[in-house]
Amino acid sequence: MMMKGSVVEEESIVGVDDDILEIKGRLCGSPTSKLQVVALVGMGGIGKTALAKKVYEDPLVMHHFYLRAWITVSRQHRVGEMLLGLLRCVCLSSDEIYKKSEHQLAEELRRRLIGQRYLIVMDDVWSSEAWDDVKRCFPDDRNGSRIILTSRVMAVGVHAQPASPPHCQKVFGKAPCPSELVEIGKKIAERCGGLPLAIVVVAGSLAKVSKTRSSWSNYAKIVGSAANEQDKQKCLDILALSYHYLPCHLKPCFLYMGAFPEDYEIPAWTLIRLWIAEGFLPETKLKSPEEVAEHWLEDLVSRSLVMVAKRRSDGGVNTCVIHDLLRELSLQEGEKENFMHVKKEHATIYSADAYNEQRFSFPSGVEIIDTKTNIICLNHSAPLTRSFLCFATISTPPSETIFLVSAFRLLRVLHLVGHTFVHFPVETTQLVHLKYLALGFYHPDFPVSVSKLVNLQTLVIETSEILNLPRQVWEMEQLRHLHFRNSSFWPNPSPITTSSAGSRSSNLLWNLQTLSLIGFNSCTREVLFSISNLTKLGIAGRWPEVENGELQERWTTQQQLHNRLNDLVYLKLLGTLKLYRVLEQHIPRWDVFPPNLKKLSITMCYLSPKSVTTFSMLPNLEILKMKDVNFERYAFELSEQEFKTLKFLQIQSSTLKLWEVANSYHFPKLERLVLKHCFSLKEIPNEIGDIPSLEFIELHHSPAVEHCARKIEDEQRDLGNDSFKVYINRSTVIS
Repeated sequence: MMMKGSVVEEESIVGVDDDILEIKGRLCGSPTSKLQVVALVGMGGIGKTALAKKVYEDPLVMHHFYLRAWITVSRQHRVGEMLLGLLRCVCLSSDEIYKKSEHQLAEELRRRLIGQRYLIVMDDVWSSEAWDDVKRCFPDDRNGSRIILTSRVMAVGVHAQPASPPHCQKVFGKAPCPSELVEIGKKIAERCGGLPLAIVVVAGSLAKVSKTRSSWSNYAKIVGSAANEQDKQKCLDILALSYHYLPCHLKPCFLYMGAFPEDYEIPAWTLIRLWIAEGFLPETKLKSPEEVAEHWLEDLVSRSLVMVAKRRSDGGVNTCVIHDLLRELSLQEGEKENFMHVKKEHATIYSADAYNEQRFSFPSGVEIIDTKTNIICLNHSAPLTRSFLCFATISTPPSETIFLVSAFRLLRVLHLVGHTFVHFPVETTQLVHLKYLALGFYHPDFPVSVSKLVNLQTLVIETSEILNLPRQVWEMEQLRHLHFRNSSFWPNPSPITTSSAGSRSSNLLWNLQTLSLIGFNSCTREVLFSISNLTKLGIAGRWPEVENGELQERWTTQQQLHNRLNDLVYLKLLGTLKLYRVLEQHIPRWDVFPPNLKKLSITMCYLSPKSVTTFSMLPNLEILKMKDVNFERYAFELSEQEFKTLKFLQIQSSTLKLWEVANSYHFPKLERLVLKHCFSLKEIPNEIGDIPSLEFIELHHSPAVEHCARKIEDEQRDLGNDSFKVYINRSTVIS
């Protein structure tokens, strides 16, 4: 389920000005103060979501409603997920909220909305039941609150608001193009049947086609031949043209999108690691496979076949989504090409399925455990199966679950994220061809036999415990990416030895690029030197204990930890560093930090002006995030410090009261400022508005500084800088 905070990146949407004005009038200008539902009804691909998002992000609408929330409901709605999604939008969530029942969640949501003028968007509602399951959570305080509901089903819109007619869409769009291509372009747009999704995707393909009359005329003929069917199939046929126009290397990447559940927000790093493990990426000396894959993902985005949900602070794709019609297209084309078998119903895979299938995927809500044997299995061998992906919720007790590997001897990809085992499933270490493994388990110990996975490149472990890695992990020389939800303990590698034949046992993981998270106590000189080609690293401390009024570290002495972080200097290629729960005395001198560090994230720690000075002296730092931090004297003080290269600054501190700067030269290249949960901060320094490179101020749950941000915005507009933007997200704190 895709939640707001993840609304897809804005595409240009044209020809809907009258629709936008009408809907804004119903939201903000209606004479009635009673709670109303505005239903947008139309077939898939017609542009309901795009129109709702355009209205949702409108400055007038954002200012009019104090609370806003967006959820995507989808065909198989789950009440608990819907309620959690809405709660995450209107308040800060804690781990406790995930333990509440549906009834408790509903009461909590209603309590948060009472007395507030709110706007709720429920996107892609397929049934009246989905509306009925949550409508009691929306109080009517007669203060002008509104709900936007989008649906393909007219009966759903009528059911939600019987007294108000749904807004039915049939949008026709056109975009400017070279004069000699205008008429042909209009014909192509007409043959898309007025379907914005089809128009956007076709436009993405046209952007890659030669800008000549003959090329566009040929394309128009093809579109015309596909535009004679009705509604959904018509749209699919038009969208299929863009798939067939894809370069050969992008086709399997697009088809792979169908493996993920509908409306699933896909982490870009997960998608890229899977593409690499599948062998989609070519070998090249100029760029790493990860760099090539990022470029390919952006290419799919530029063709409007994939939508960006969130971007990283450096501008890259953080998470992405695929429209459900485009997902259906990927499944349709994938089935034709025998690319992947996606299970849509409850089933155990049987041999008849397995013999000719290269890839299996089980979307959300599918149980794949054989109820008789409690085995995730194939009944017979599957010699062609290379990939097994499961996003399913498995209800069988984890202690009784067995993964039968004899059927998957040649498996390269095993992605099991819907189930948590009690122990690491040792039988998976027999899958010696694995390149990608993702799973979860409770017990923190790794088996020694994990070293058998000599081809493994990516390992993703979901667990709440600190992992104890065996020494044999140093034998896994192909490892490129290690992602641990919690911290991990690493033993020192064995000493370098020379055999009688003269060979050396290096115990160096030269290919390792990503490691997150590793415990402080594992950051020894031997460990860091042996992973010195890292580009991304996350280090986690533990909560200090209080003894006799003084902080005591659980694992080792403060001096030892301080010295260990000094060994970060060995990581010459490190570009991204994340530090969690760091005592300030653990932060090393600026000249000990990796010399090429561009992104630094500090989470849950105490910072004095000395630490801030250290950060300012990092010569290549472009992104600085300080999350859940406490500043000395509750003040972020800058005197002589200058962040010469910083482009992105994020401060998240509920205790910050004062931000003092001497002038705008502290941040000469700052482009984006993000403040989160700064409840106590009263002002943004006026000097921030004088930074010539500043493009964006983003405020989350920081109400007291909204007037400062608006003042800076007005000043920038007066100076002719119409591109400067302020984004404000209001919220409350959840207990």
